[in-house]
Amino acid sequence: MSKKNVVEIKDFAEILYKKLAALSTQEHLAASYNKLTTEFSADEFLYIRCCVVANGQDFYKSVLQNPDLMPQDIDFEPLLYVAEKAYFLKTGKTDFSFNPKNLPQLLNNL
Repeated sequence: MSKKNVVEIKDFAEILYKKLAALSTQEHLAASYNKLTTEFSADEFLYIRCCVVANGQDFYKSVLQNPDLMPQDIDFEPLLYVAEKAYFLKTGKTDFSFNPKNLPQLLNNL
């Protein structure tokens, strides 16, 4: 990823954000909450959604269409930091900022 240019790194962050937002439905939340063995956590719900995205396009599409397929007892928080780390490796700077386009529209899912 760090071999990409800054625009491509930010595009990756945008795409990731949109994919995570698309999984932010009441149905996906309910499916995740029912599968959590501990008290519900908004962070954990985000990390579970990261796992869905990290498992590839086919799995992502399946879960998007069928929230009951949300993973159990597995998440992938490190996906959240890929763009920031790539930006640092590319530029040597720690000022990675990302402002998703269409933020109000994406937040309306919940």
